[in-house]
Amino acid sequence: EQLSMNRPQIQFRELDEQLWSLPNDINLNRLKRPKFSMGYRHMMQWFAVLLWPYLAGEGYTHVMRMDDDSYIHTEIQYDLFDFMRRTGKK
Repeated sequence: EQLSMNRPQIQFRELDEQLWSLPNDINLNRLKRPKFSMGYRHMMQWFAVLLWPYLAGEGYTHVMRMDDDSYIHTEIQYDLFDFMRRTGKK
């Protein structure tokens, strides 16, 4: 709550448990010695598959995702999302 106190455009959502549970068709035997942690697998499933229909359901048409190692080195002089809409980018 404190993070968004002075930023009314920031919103937080509590996600349904189904978004963080294992798929029914997963082979549990393959998880006995996983190469990647379950947390990492959930994160990858979220960003690769589940995020996009969730955001579409929230009414978003465009999304800009940045990691903690992403940088914008110069000021962007135009609205990126308006540019994407005008040029038919997705």
